[in-house]
Amino acid sequence: KARGLSDVWRKLVDPWLRDEAPKAHRASSKVVPGPPQSPKEEAQIWERLNNLLERLPLTNSSRGSVKGPSVCAGMAANRLTAAPVITQWTKEQAAQVREVNYLLRSLPQWPPGFTWTSLQLARNSVVHPHRDGNNLGPSVAVATGPFTGGELVVDGCPLQPRHRVTPFNGHLVHEVKPYDGL
Repeated sequence: KARGLSDVWRKLVDPWLRDEAPKAHRASSKVVPGPPQSPKEEAQIWERLNNLLERLPLTNSSRGSVKGPSVCAGMAANRLTAAPVITQWTKEQAAQVREVNYLLRSLPQWPPGFTWTSLQLARNSVVHPHRDGNNLGPSVAVATGPFTGGELVVDGCPLQPRHRVTPFNGHLVHEVKPYDGL
């Protein structure tokens, strides 16, 4: 199963998630390619990531565990065949998905060599306790924006992913607590 998934990754997902600057960044002086060299550059990455996520067209999630606007970007299982496919939303928002990936990989705390096939993007959402069923490895949580609360609780352990890269095991029960702010 893993071998088939890596073949799918090379053919379908890798072109969407390449670790290269999107065209918008090539001419931009706001974000420096690669890991930031100063706290100011890192703050610019967080600000740009937050602004990008605020503008993404999200709708209320169809996932029972997520209450609020959310979408799965990247690869998901086809509901009829269970075959891995690039989501339609990802195709429609390809430039923004590439930019999110580029910005995440630009964060200095990003785990070296960490890759993924999908991103669960949520805005102003509460996530009820659940386990991720399709993960083949670790998960990473990242949160942006002006809010308090919103802790990620993994197997009873509260974590605060706001402006932090927070690796965790998605096979363990996890949730996002209520928050105040945007």
